[in-house]
Amino acid sequence: MITLASEQLRFDTGRVCLDLLATVGSRLSEHPVERLNGPDRLHAWFTGTGLLPADQPIAIGPDWFAQVDRVRTLLHRIVQDTVHGRTVPVSRVRALNELAGQTPPIPRLRTDARTVRLREPVTLAGLLSLVARDAIELLSGSERQYLRECAGGDCDLVYLDHSRGRRRRWCSSRVCGNRERVANYRERLG
Repeated sequence: MITLASEQLRFDTGRVCLDLLATVGSRLSEHPVERLNGPDRLHAWFTGTGLLPADQPIAIGPDWFAQVDRVRTLLHRIVQDTVHGRTVPVSRVRALNELAGQTPPIPRLRTDARTVRLREPVTLAGLLSLVARDAIELLSGSERQYLRECAGGDCDLVYLDHSRGRRRRWCSSRVCGNRERVANYRERLG
């Protein structure tokens, strides 16, 4: 069962497709946390990633959450297979390619010549095609070598490790890293 929470959305993985995976927290625990728990949160995620201009409203339909969850689950499986050196099943590759083949939103320069608005109507299929294209670019490009899985006990979040020496261990030093340090401290105290 996924717990609904108003935890802060995360945009620190290094890629939009990985940020979508970060919308489920503590995935490996008994109580994973769903961060996309309402239309406002979904809109905030799309604007936080830069896929949707912050001032552009969209009509989020009731079926959007199920579709986003299906794409998130597909990406999670593909990324986990990749990180663990497993062959990605052909059916998953086809599904990702099909998603990427949808028509993406078309950006339009506004009359102030400094800001962008997407041509209406903005569709979920179009937005998710951008996420799928980002995943394809990541998984087929040179950044793939920097994919790392968090070393936190109940976290399997994958991020890009661009740290010096490529020694980053956690998705977040403040969250998973802090939990690990506290656990180690308590263990030393006995």
